[in-house]
Amino acid sequence: MDDKQSNLPGRSGATLVVIKNVRALPPIVHNDGSDRVKVRCRVFSGNENASIQSVKLDWRHTMLFATHDFHPDPACTLAPSGEGDYQVEVSIPYLMDTGRCRVPILAVDSAGGSGRKICEIEISYARPLGMPEISSAEFIPLLERVGGASFCVGNSVEYLDDGPDALARRLSMIHEAGEQINLQTYTLGHTGAASEILKALAAKIEQRVEVNVLLNADSQIPTSPISAMRLRLGRFFKELTRTLNEDIEKLPSIEEIIQHFQGALDAGGGVNMVFFRGRALSETSATTLDKDAAVSHWLMKILREETPEIRGIDLLEQYLPSFKGPGGLPSVPLLDWAIHEKIMVADGKRAIVGGRNIEDPYFTSWRDLDLYFEGPIVDRIQNGFVSNFKEAAKTQNEDALPRQLPPSTQDGKGVAALFVQSRPWSRQYRTMFSLACAMQAAVKRIYISSQYIILPDCLLREVLVDAANRGVDVRIVTNSLKTGREVHMAAGYFATLNYLAKLLDAGIRVYEVKGIDDEHARQPYHHSKEYLFDGMLAAAGSFNLSLRSSYIESENLVFIYDSGICEKRESLFLEFLGKQCNEVTPRHVSDSKTLHKTKIDLASYLELLY
Repeated sequence: MDDKQSNLPGRSGATLVVIKNVRALPPIVHNDGSDRVKVRCRVFSGNENASIQSVKLDWRHTMLFATHDFHPDPACTLAPSGEGDYQVEVSIPYLMDTGRCRVPILAVDSAGGSGRKICEIEISYARPLGMPEISSAEFIPLLERVGGASFCVGNSVEYLDDGPDALARRLSMIHEAGEQINLQTYTLGHTGAASEILKALAAKIEQRVEVNVLLNADSQIPTSPISAMRLRLGRFFKELTRTLNEDIEKLPSIEEIIQHFQGALDAGGGVNMVFFRGRALSETSATTLDKDAAVSHWLMKILREETPEIRGIDLLEQYLPSFKGPGGLPSVPLLDWAIHEKIMVADGKRAIVGGRNIEDPYFTSWRDLDLYFEGPIVDRIQNGFVSNFKEAAKTQNEDALPRQLPPSTQDGKGVAALFVQSRPWSRQYRTMFSLACAMQAAVKRIYISSQYIILPDCLLREVLVDAANRGVDVRIVTNSLKTGREVHMAAGYFATLNYLAKLLDAGIRVYEVKGIDDEHARQPYHHSKEYLFDGMLAAAGSFNLSLRSSYIESENLVFIYDSGICEKRESLFLEFLGKQCNEVTPRHVSDSKTLHKTKIDLASYLELLY
């Protein structure tokens, strides 16, 4: 146990409340959903005639995101001061992140004195006994509970592997929309394919179709601010140009320009655009850690894992918690909370979910995947977009929200689909937990596509390693150095190299995309996010195998429970591995880490950006 005692803010002149004899039993608890931990301590006050008012166990830096009250032991507590022994028992939830968790005990007395003591609780990974297999009837309700949603049947789905097809499908959705178009993307470009989408949206705005656009500020503004301006101000500039052409000598006054601009925005049917800003959310959200809370457990683990001379414990406990960013990180652009989801819904009846942002390479040279849906699942996706829009709009005092449309339905039979979203700033990690649940339920094979694999000591790595140890055929395809250079000088590739050895040691097979020989052409950067389980369950969306997708960005996945679809996707996956990928060997990882040591070291400080 850590015997370090510290003060919490109290009234002037109040002395310390002492917490000692801290014990956690059992010393190791498991995260299979069946274990509990009991914590005991002794508390007394240094203030004369003061009584103990409260003793709490502070789990706010974990997925529990709560405090639990200690209760006095009647046989070992003094009256009326309340000094003596206290205890509390807490259930460890299913899929709680593992490792040595530093949990503060907080005590306050009636004189304003306070005390704080750290209790260390070891949480160990354990696959639940009797875990239902994916093919069993018991698996579906478990996945629904973990994902916080339910499957709906009667859906049609089309896989959009081909970039031009994905572009054509989006354009057709826009052209045929008569009531509403909802678009959410991480980046919105303004050239090539993106320009075609912008033109189509502008035409619909002119037709008074409701267009709602949700962008992530920290990624959009440095990527292409002009595209957002083009949508938002398109009508204003068009009207202004027409006015000037009618009377070229009449230059409008500032007041007339402002009036004209406001009229363009208020005319009805115009674009309704909001930016998600993590910093603004952190400043207003009651779910954000305050300055007295511990650094989030997941962040503590990775900061402790490497370079301790830089990532020291004093920095963790005294400096980082003063920020309102993810898990105790500074709330700065690109490192802050973000929405990474890609959604498009037309008239509440047709939807696209997947990995493509609205930029030209995603539709021309890169390898990516979207899913096109019709049927009841569209209503779930629509509600997910509206929820995201409201989350972003409330920090900007926006009054205009997307208009509610009738639910989408489809007659006849169709596939069963489940739409899952995460809200990491509210400690809702449903996409990560849903994947982990499916990985635990797999008994034959797990096939994964992810643009990078940044998995230090974390839940998903433990689940994957456990699956491989159980004999499950686990294969992951990701980028090579050649294809990785398409993005940020291959920083994601170099960060990935840090974590491949432990996966390979467990028997997980990793493959890299070969790329093409033409050094002057754009490489087929692998941006797909796809997960296949036991020939029964398929999932795709925005979630990468990374800490950022797990703990910092909102993500989505659509799970499809259909053996025909999953088996076809598995066949395409294996065909791709055989024709366009090389299998990674331990020797390749070792040689690469030697050859690129400096770049790998630098990338380790950027991995939370991926």
